[in-house]
Amino acid sequence: TLGLRQLPDCFSSLNSLRSLSLDLNSLTSLPPMKSLKSLSISRNHLNELPDMVPFSSLLSLDVSINDIT
Repeated sequence: TLGLRQLPDCFSSLNSLRSLSLDLNSLTSLPPMKSLKSLSISRNHLNELPDMVPFSSLLSLDVSINDIT
């Protein structure tokens, strides 16, 4: 899988961002994004769920098809 390996830290300051789809990348972690309501990070390389406190507004989360055990 090609694509993003990590997101720039500046994503943390995107206060108007409500929905984000990062499917089909090579992400292993995420910066905190407090304004997000919906996040899809399926088909990446996450091996654990991120700390959800920085995602306190999240209503929908898709982490399917990752390396989470």
